[in-house]
Amino acid sequence: SSGINAEYGANAWFLIPDDADNQEKCVKMEKILFSIMNTMVYLINKICFAPNSTECNSFDVEYARTRFVAKFEPKAKAMQELLDGPFIMGDTLPVYVDYLLYACLYDINVFCPGAYEKHAKLSDFMDKFLHYPSPIRGGSGPTRLRPESTSDPLYLT
Repeated sequence: SSGINAEYGANAWFLIPDDADNQEKCVKMEKILFSIMNTMVYLINKICFAPNSTECNSFDVEYARTRFVAKFEPKAKAMQELLDGPFIMGDTLPVYVDYLLYACLYDINVFCPGAYEKHAKLSDFMDKFLHYPSPIRGGSGPTRLRPESTSDPLYLT
């Protein structure tokens, strides 16, 4: 186990693979994702917002992005090796780490647009995950992200 609590919720919702090989792949992917997110947060805090930073005199988002991309590239290659495509277990149901991967790549794209686009498996994953039929989104894609009315069962007051 990776020592984090993602598996607890995944187990409750049957999002953990049954076999040991895929469980191991999930743990490896988790470690990569948490390393990437720690790197991104560090760069944002240290370079962009730290008033005592010795690395730059003012906010320089391009410098932070350049530093991040250099650290992201080897991690992106490692992630692609773990994807059997389009999801971690292949063309099957997503497991908990697929949700973590989506969240991570989404945040990376906000911070550094296009960072994963040259990685075919990561781009395919994002497209497949975004268009994966979800009962929460109500359909076959991202067209319905919010409840349609207050009488909708997904409407939260």
